[in-house]
Amino acid sequence: MLSLDWLKEEKLVKVRSMLKFQKLDQFLNLTGNTYPDLVKVFLTNMWYDDECVYSQVKGIDFAINEEVWMNVTGLNNEGAVVTKGNSADLGGFNEV
Repeated sequence: MLSLDWLKEEKLVKVRSMLKFQKLDQFLNLTGNTYPDLVKVFLTNMWYDDECVYSQVKGIDFAINEEVWMNVTGLNNEGAVVTKGNSADLGGFNEV
């Protein structure tokens, strides 16, 4: 598993702690086989409606909704909704 030590090396310690707090470190630590050409085809063919991301690679259709995305990344869809008007209420939001 990769670590977030590179953030410390780049003097981004505050960012590192924020990512851990938001559980985004799980996303950054995802590893496995990657196939850049397939990723490029997926992104080139990708489209989105308000519910899913769709694509097609080698004749296979993909539909990735929020539930699938959250399961793959280990993230959840919880937290504060940030808008232009309420970011001041979120302590430290603009620190980075």
